[in-house]
Amino acid sequence: MLLNPEAVLLPLIDVKTGEAIESFPQDLEAFYQLDISEMLHILRALDTNTEKVGIVTVRETLRNAIM
Repeated sequence: MLLNPEAVLLPLIDVKTGEAIESFPQDLEAFYQLDISEMLHILRALDTNTEKVGIVTVRETLRNAIM
């Protein structure tokens, strides 16, 4: 698990386009500053279920998807 807020995150790839996901956070600090719409955008690009709308659940789902 990454704990350093300045740890660099490599952008993940949109499964539909094959391109890097736009607005993917550059580090953990930016990850924790994402708003819910940005998190949902990334999860959809990863083709991850986004039916749960609570911000804690969405953030946890995103964290699990990228780490």
